[in-house]
Amino acid sequence: MKYRHILILLIIFSVSFVACKTTPKSVEPVGGMEEDSNKGKKGNEDLSDKMKKEAEKARREAIENGADKSLSSLFEKADEKLRLAKEASLKDKKDGAKKFEEAKNMYQTLSNLAKCLEYKKDIDENKFQEYDQKKYDDAGSLYASAIEKYNIGDFSSLSDSENSLSLYKSLYDRGYLELARSAKKAAREEKEKCDSIKASRSMAKSYNEAVQSYNTGNVYMTNKSYKEAYKSYVTSHDIFNETYKTVEEKRKEAVAALERAKEKLKASASLASEADKISPLTEGTEGFGEVDSSSLENKDSKKEDVDDIKDDEEN
Repeated sequence: MKYRHILILLIIFSVSFVACKTTPKSVEPVGGMEEDSNKGKKGNEDLSDKMKKEAEKARREAIENGADKSLSSLFEKADEKLRLAKEASLKDKKDGAKKFEEAKNMYQTLSNLAKCLEYKKDIDENKFQEYDQKKYDDAGSLYASAIEKYNIGDFSSLSDSENSLSLYKSLYDRGYLELARSAKKAAREEKEKCDSIKASRSMAKSYNEAVQSYNTGNVYMTNKSYKEAYKSYVTSHDIFNETYKTVEEKRKEAVAALERAKEKLKASASLASEADKISPLTEGTEGFGEVDSSSLENKDSKKEDVDDIKDDEEN
């Protein structure tokens, strides 16, 4: 019995000893949960501020593209969405961020649609749709779809506006590429006419202006800015043409003056012949001989270096 009590005491002692050696598990402090909550709130604030800036940037771009004027009623809807987003962000940053993103989407859609209108205007004026009628029709269908979706709050309107813009831009570029090629050929032909009468010597300044405009057109062609290339080639053609007409007119005047001088010379020679019978002149007397036609040539009063076409490759 005595030994039994001793055994029980030893067991209790052993259990107590082990319990003291065991390290209790750490308990998550309540403050950690509060910290995570604060991080979440800070994240929503950052996101809301970011989306607000992006929405306001998209709005500025829409205005730059003229959407506030060409699509004024739709632009007002985007502005209303932006106003609601600002109000929502004061109460719920997460909800505000969502609405800012929606406003951004709307402004981007309007930017695309405004660009579509600009491209379509040029296409219609120049009949570029004749190059690809199907592409033109598809672009119009996507434009109409984007408007319809926009009005019912379907944000896939952005995708439709992007696709419509891509088709209009492609047709616009194709049309101006063809116009630029034709204008380039015409400018080159005018240059050759100028060269045939040596206009670069008699009107170097205007000749150089035409060449520089032509070379600028080549740069635009390389950069695929076809409308700007077309304008540059047209300008070059017009300057070459005006230069040619001016030099040609002066040349005709000079020829006419030379003919008049020759007629006078013949008349003078006839009179001199009659006078010579009465009182002969010795050869070499001042004023005796043919008229000097070099004085009638069309020359610059000031010599200038003449420019030439650079890297004139077909595009």
